[in-house]
Amino acid sequence: MFEINGFDTAGVVSLKRLSLAAALKKAKELTEDGCWDVQVVDPAGRVYTRSRSRPPSRPALPGHSNHHQRPFPRLSASADV
Repeated sequence: MFEINGFDTAGVVSLKRLSLAAALKKAKELTEDGCWDVQVVDPAGRVYTRSRSRPPSRPALPGHSNHHQRPFPRLSASADV
């Protein structure tokens, strides 16, 4: 059995196919449908990747930005707590 693993907006995707050709075809379909980190693992443990390394970017919600939040500021050792 060949395992196809990846991620979509609902979480983990895990499928199996009997042949490498069928597994690679399904991996291609998943990637085209928006899945990411898609890989095929053969019975010997070899990994075939066909993937984006991160989820597709989404447009910002109204009133929000797509920028990451800044980390909390560091307190100096002399700061009064």
